[in-house]
Amino acid sequence: MPTPTSVSTPLLTPTELHRFYNAHSGSVQGRWCNRAGLGGGAQLVKRITTTERKSFGGLSQTQSCSPVTCPRGHARAASNHQAELQHVMSEHFAAGGGVLFGTFTISSSPAFSPVGFSSQEIGLRSLKQYKEIKALSAKKADEKAMIQKLRDDFERVAEVDTWAKGWKIASQLEAVRYALQRMFAGNVWSRESKQLGIIGRATSIEVLLTPDANPAVAYTRVQAHIHVHFLLFTEKPLKVPSDVATLKRSLHSRWKRAAEMHGHSSRLTHQQLVIADPVDTAAMKLSSYVTKGSLHDKRPESEEETSPSRSVSMFAPLIESAEAEAIGIEPPRGAETFWKNLEGLLSGLHLYRLTPNLKRAYGVGELRAARKKEASSRIESVEVLAAIDKKEWGKFQQQYPDLVSLIKEAAGGVNAAEQVSEILSTLNLPHLLLQRPQSGPLSSPAGL
Repeated sequence: MPTPTSVSTPLLTPTELHRFYNAHSGSVQGRWCNRAGLGGGAQLVKRITTTERKSFGGLSQTQSCSPVTCPRGHARAASNHQAELQHVMSEHFAAGGGVLFGTFTISSSPAFSPVGFSSQEIGLRSLKQYKEIKALSAKKADEKAMIQKLRDDFERVAEVDTWAKGWKIASQLEAVRYALQRMFAGNVWSRESKQLGIIGRATSIEVLLTPDANPAVAYTRVQAHIHVHFLLFTEKPLKVPSDVATLKRSLHSRWKRAAEMHGHSSRLTHQQLVIADPVDTAAMKLSSYVTKGSLHDKRPESEEETSPSRSVSMFAPLIESAEAEAIGIEPPRGAETFWKNLEGLLSGLHLYRLTPNLKRAYGVGELRAARKKEASSRIESVEVLAAIDKKEWGKFQQQYPDLVSLIKEAAGGVNAAEQVSEILSTLNLPHLLLQRPQSGPLSSPAGL
């Protein structure tokens, strides 16, 4: 089983990539990571000290990173899913159970991406003027009127393609999601699962991309490789290869039929279904492989027969655009527009699932509670340094993309209260300082 290799980002730190994502993403849902959430109250700046005597800054009442389209949230979700799935597999093997590992895919071919946005809403929310309106925190009726005027102007002057259903990548994703649903549904599947003792499953949808090798084309012509990995948990390890082969043909017949309903084909020879060794090493490798998500490139030495040898992470257009900005060159052609459309396509979806009966049987809920408790136990103290009006906070955060990281860095350093107050005062951002500053010279905050 191949070990996933992380996407290389030599020009950017994870924090810098995360800043770029929040400054340049389509923000289809109107949400940005670490943006103040809805409701009343103030935005609180905190200094958190752990048992390892490490201090870091924190902001309360903020929205979390998307587990699908935010690179940081995606990596965090993949790590948590991997730990949970490895626990489930190890417990299942210890109880005498078995696992089947499968990879199913559909046909794909390079296709040109339109130069505009997949919907007017993505294009609208990508405008600087839209973000400025949202930062005003105006009355709802006034905000709605301003956005409607901007929408009318945008539709008149901007090139907007209505190709959401015609975009090949959109139809591929729709086909894979529907085929995955139909593969494990119906009377035939019910009989098969009973006969083979299948008691649950884990599924993951993975998106890989192959942009055109010609730099003059790049992301304006892309081949997407959207496929699923799945694990079938059986009461006892299956030992008869013919039973697995029969199940593979049956699963593929439903998979193929569903894919064809959406205009895509699939060949049995390109699919995989094998018996996993019921040992801890297999649990470790398979749990990592199935939950790795789409943050990894696919290398030529991959043993997965359904994988192309020249595929990159779905985050590649975002990463390459961020790296290009960092060194002051133009991003790959079509990369930013492609990413915004892909973000809109994937936003709100669940790409990884573990059936509820497996969660209950092997205590995934308890595992999550223990992980949360362990994280809390490492926190030795929490000091609230300052309170900021949420309307003012939202306005300034839109204006200064680096504001969150600067405040967190200051809150975790020495003379935290002084440094935080200095940043907020420099910006003329109204705030209430809740910790008494220590006497001594102040150093000017970097980055403003």
